[in-house]
Amino acid sequence: MDKDILDEMHLPLANPNEELEDISNNHFIPLFDVSKVEVRKEPGRDKGIDFRMDVKAKGKITGFRFLVQLKATEKMDSNKDGSVSLTVYTYNINYLLNAGIPAYYVLYFQKENLFLYRDLHEYVKELAKEDNDWAKQASHAMRLTTRLDFHGVNRMYDRAIDHGKFSRRLTERLALSSSLLPERVVIAPDLDVKSDSEIRALVEGFGFYLINESRWKEILNAHQLGSQHIASTAKYSLIIGIAWYYSGELIKALSYFKTALKLKSELSQDLQEHLLLFDSTVRFALGLIEKNDYKDKLKTLGSASHIRYYVKIDTIKEEYLSGVERDIEKQYVKFVEQMNTILEAEDANVNIKLLVRCEMVLYEGSKINLDLVRELNKINTFELLIGANRKLRQDIASNLIQRKMAWAEKARGIRDKVIKAKNYFVFYHVLLNETKVDYEFEAYTDLINNGTNSVNTQAGERNENLNSMLKNLNQTIQYFQHITYVENVCVALSIKYEILHYMKDMEAANTVLTELSGLIETYDLKELQRKFEALKNHGTTHEKIAQFKEQLAAESLEKQREHQYMVKEMEKMDNMDTQRKIVIENPDTIELYPIHHFQFSKKERKRVYEILDISEQAQVMFDRMLDVDQVIPIANIYHNPILQEGNADGMVFNNSIEAWRNIFRIRKAFFDNGFPRVVLKVPGITTVSNH
Repeated sequence: MDKDILDEMHLPLANPNEELEDISNNHFIPLFDVSKVEVRKEPGRDKGIDFRMDVKAKGKITGFRFLVQLKATEKMDSNKDGSVSLTVYTYNINYLLNAGIPAYYVLYFQKENLFLYRDLHEYVKELAKEDNDWAKQASHAMRLTTRLDFHGVNRMYDRAIDHGKFSRRLTERLALSSSLLPERVVIAPDLDVKSDSEIRALVEGFGFYLINESRWKEILNAHQLGSQHIASTAKYSLIIGIAWYYSGELIKALSYFKTALKLKSELSQDLQEHLLLFDSTVRFALGLIEKNDYKDKLKTLGSASHIRYYVKIDTIKEEYLSGVERDIEKQYVKFVEQMNTILEAEDANVNIKLLVRCEMVLYEGSKINLDLVRELNKINTFELLIGANRKLRQDIASNLIQRKMAWAEKARGIRDKVIKAKNYFVFYHVLLNETKVDYEFEAYTDLINNGTNSVNTQAGERNENLNSMLKNLNQTIQYFQHITYVENVCVALSIKYEILHYMKDMEAANTVLTELSGLIETYDLKELQRKFEALKNHGTTHEKIAQFKEQLAAESLEKQREHQYMVKEMEKMDNMDTQRKIVIENPDTIELYPIHHFQFSKKERKRVYEILDISEQAQVMFDRMLDVDQVIPIANIYHNPILQEGNADGMVFNNSIEAWRNIFRIRKAFFDNGFPRVVLKVPGITTVSNH
């Protein structure tokens, strides 16, 4: 085709603006590491968001996001101060703020091939500081100075992670804090009211109930039937603000909270604290206050505030979970003590104390399961060196099951109290987690019994337990579906799938899996999608336990080989000590349990204590026995450090590979330092223990 023909043909003209947009997009997307951020271009008509950025962390799709509005120009036109001005419209600012997540304006300069960016929430705080009525203006001149480079991208990422974690905890806390409700009433979906007074009476009378039932849209429908003067009381404005908040309209919510704050003297102390909580939460979500400021605001709530205790409960849980890996026993004792302080507080209301008891029961159940795993590790290590011990397994399993039965009784008592208080959200929240603990305990019991099922001797008894769990889950799913709490519906369906899979009812399990998949896809639940993929690919608790068992078997074989090697090496050292015939005049003699007697010169005693890692207090006893009593002390070298003289508890569960590594270390150190192993034949010398 030649040039003349092209000149004569009617073809679409290229759009320079579209070309510039494509160029800016092509340079923007590579700024982000694909292992940390998934860049999603918004399709269709431009509504004010160009990119939704899905954040990843530790190989997981977190569900945390931030937004980007990308603009482009051919070249930079700087102000005198070096900044660049960008016109932004108030409707676009509101649109981005309503998403409740971090958002940024980014400006690309083609000639310079660089980006500048501005954090929207920081900009809104600047606007609000200069003019409280900024939202009434049609547009604003935003000044940009910060370059979007490697450091800028990392700041966006870190802020999204920080905001996402904090907002996730807020969502749960707000759901749990809505338990101050009137007695149950039946309200028809058709709110047929006409006058302002009728609407106001309905909203003020039943608004909190409707919100707890996830029927805030009905409240807003009724509200919109009234006049512009209807929000004339603090309680009405508070309820409408909460309804707008749950509907995602944060700017509108904040407007009604402002009205309620002006009239807050009309509210009871509890409702004033609700108002402060929601107002602060919206301001934090909009970026008008920082996280630390938000926490400080919560701390200012009254001494009798139930909200203050919700914050305290959340803090106690966080501290416990963050310290479990370091020392679970110490952290659990601290957790119980801190929770008990709330139970003993006179100003903590009934609902708070119910929630505390629920949390304590749930964490106790979780710890029982963790103890099961810990005991399993001990048993496997013990059996590695002395052979199978079925009675030991049965004794440990029996003890744990007795603890589990006592825990189940306590959990039933808590649920009874919660249902009497008509706190249905907490009731089903507890039932959901309790069922998960029960299922995991059943699965772990199989593991500790090596698949013999010796504890639950009748299969019917186990199936009865599992069917009871399924019944509880069905009730829980029905409740969370009713209040449209989709995340908990998905969690309950996941546990239901695991139990059905455990029972080998694959047809029913796959039906649940299909339902779960549909929910995740419909609501675009990215984080749950990742968990779903893991769950269906051998990710149930009992399947992971089977994998864990195989891993333990492989590790046990390796440890057994290491143990055999160390024993042979120590035998070689014993033979070489006999051949070397080391003679020490007037020696000190010590029994290293379990590898018998050794000698060393008195001047080397301090060195021996260092090798054995004997505590200073125990050294006093060893010195007295050697110098005064003239007897041979015993050092149990299964232990490190050694805190007392004597056999102590013998092997018990100290017969681990770590203990044998310590024994081998000590034996080699004695060999290298010329402290020989001896067979005592001198009459009159007695080996004794202080215990």
